[in-house]
Amino acid sequence: MLFQSLRDQMLRQLISCDGAKCMADLVDILQKEMESGIPSPIPDWYTFSTAPSGGKIGYDRCSNWLGKCCRTE
Repeated sequence: MLFQSLRDQMLRQLISCDGAKCMADLVDILQKEMESGIPSPIPDWYTFSTAPSGGKIGYDRCSNWLGKCCRTE
């Protein structure tokens, strides 16, 4: 549960978690970013868009419990 929580937070911050399978992998990703002083590149899957007033920017997991995304494009 902690792994998923940290992964979700990193994705909201647009930090790619590709290949991360455990907490140590996520920590390594964050540590490398901190040591380099260079932010991670924005993930390929992210599309920039303007957020409506009060909207959120970044990735947010769909909360639909059926496992299908409830958002429309």
